[in-house]
Amino acid sequence: MATLILPSGKIRAVTPKNGTVFTADELHTLVDGYLECIYLPDGRLIWIDEEGKLKGKQPNMVATFLALDVLQRGDLIVGDAVITSLAEAGEEA
Repeated sequence: MATLILPSGKIRAVTPKNGTVFTADELHTLVDGYLECIYLPDGRLIWIDEEGKLKGKQPNMVATFLALDVLQRGDLIVGDAVITSLAEAGEEA
């Protein structure tokens, strides 16, 4: 099951409408912007708004912490973030 992480630190489970794979439109709606995908070391994906910093979105410290190993030093994630498995993103059969 996928996870939506809000900048406030609130976390909630989210599921694709078809029950298995998110569409790009669903992820776009959840992050409220153009999609950027970050591959996490544990094999999951984190989806964020590519233009979140330009839009002045709030820092998302929980998502940033989860992605520390793959972010550039001093970088952070802003706005809503969605964590999915490869399968939920349609990248694995």
